[in-house]
Amino acid sequence: MIDKTPVHKLSDSLPDFTAIIKDLEDNPEKARDAERKAAEGMAALHAVTAEGTYKKIVPDKYKNIGRKLNTAGSKARQQFYAQAVHAWEQMKAGNTVTLILLGDSGIGKSFFSCWLIHEALLTPKTITGDIPAYWSCDYVTGSALSARYKNADGYGAHESREHIAHEYTLADILVVDEIGRYESKYEQQAVFDIADQRQKSMVIISQKKGVEFANYVGTAVMDRLNPTALFIDTDGMESWRV
Repeated sequence: MIDKTPVHKLSDSLPDFTAIIKDLEDNPEKARDAERKAAEGMAALHAVTAEGTYKKIVPDKYKNIGRKLNTAGSKARQQFYAQAVHAWEQMKAGNTVTLILLGDSGIGKSFFSCWLIHEALLTPKTITGDIPAYWSCDYVTGSALSARYKNADGYGAHESREHIAHEYTLADILVVDEIGRYESKYEQQAVFDIADQRQKSMVIISQKKGVEFANYVGTAVMDRLNPTALFIDTDGMESWRV
């Protein structure tokens, strides 16, 4: 039996775009208002997407971070944040920066890096067309890198070290946190591979200080980081946890 249900043409349900375009051409003010509303809608949609991305990549304790950075505290803390925010301004200006934050636990190194990720995801890059481009970011701990590298050596591994290292070259800004907290040859190799391949900005965080950090990651890593490295002094900074 033949189905005689009427079939509606797709064209019958579409608006008359020719008339809409002519109306906008004849009314420049209306066109500008439509353009503004479209931009606002896209920005609102991106903000929702960015929040979801942020909460997917950072540790749970930083998921509800705000855009306002709390810099209250000692002179050392204020100086730390001033230098760190300046590094972010350099990144926004198009400069490749490797921000290296070394120092004791609890002084705000990871907090700042997650604030930077949150800020970057919501910040348009230089707009080269009608559609703004936004920063892409990623976050990983040294122990997570170590585990992935170790698993890549196992029988039936589903990813190689080369694949893992390449993954961390893609985002505009990469945060590698807690380097050296659990010392491992796998972590050292992963940090070298990433430093060797990345050509974009990065934040390196460790509780190791100065020479101890340099000795742990090795001369080859330091040689690769130094051209874009910015070390932030954390001496004298009080812990948030006190």
